[in-house]
Amino acid sequence: MKQLVIGSLLAAVAAFVFGAAYWMGPAGRLAMSQVPDDDAAQAAIASAFPESGSYVLPQRMDAPDQAAWEERHQRGPLAVIHVQAEGAPVMRPGVLLRGFLHSLAVAFLLAFFMLLMRRALPSYRSRVVFAALVGLLAMLQGEVSDHVWWLHSSAWSATVGVYTVLVFTVMGLVLAAFVKPRQAA
Repeated sequence: MKQLVIGSLLAAVAAFVFGAAYWMGPAGRLAMSQVPDDDAAQAAIASAFPESGSYVLPQRMDAPDQAAWEERHQRGPLAVIHVQAEGAPVMRPGVLLRGFLHSLAVAFLLAFFMLLMRRALPSYRSRVVFAALVGLLAMLQGEVSDHVWWLHSSAWSATVGVYTVLVFTVMGLVLAAFVKPRQAA
C-alpha cells in the first residue's frame, strides 16, 4: 500500500508538471479560437446569459414549436456555452490545489487498476502501455464523444484528447516503477 501511495503522489506531481507545460505551451493556443472583440463578446454573453450555467443553442428544452426549433437548428449557429456570470481572479485561490488533488485521485485509481492487473502486466513496458491504453479509452469516451455530441471543435477535441493520452502515459511511466508483479516465493 505504501508503494501505491508514494507512486500515486509522484505520478500526480509528474502529471501536474506535464499539464502546466502542455497547456502553457502552444497546445493551449491551438485549442481555442479567438473573437475579434473580447469586450463586445463579454457584453453579449452577459446580456444573453445572465446566470452561470451551461446552455445549448438553439434551446430545445420546453420548445413549444418543434418546427421553429428545427428551423433555428438548420439556420445556425449552434452552440454549447458554459458561462460563469461573475468574474474571478486569473488564478483563483485553491485552483492549483484542486488541480493537484484531481491528478492525485486519477493517479491513485490508475495505480489501483494496475495493481488489480499486475499478473497480466509483468514488465515495466506492459504497465506503461496499459496506462496509455486507459488514457486512450478515456479520450475516446470523453473528447471524441464531446466532439460528436456536444459540438466541441476538432481543434479542441484533438488537443484535449492528445493531452489525455499523454498525461495517462506520463502517470504510467511513474506508476510502472511502483506497481510490480509479486515476486515468486
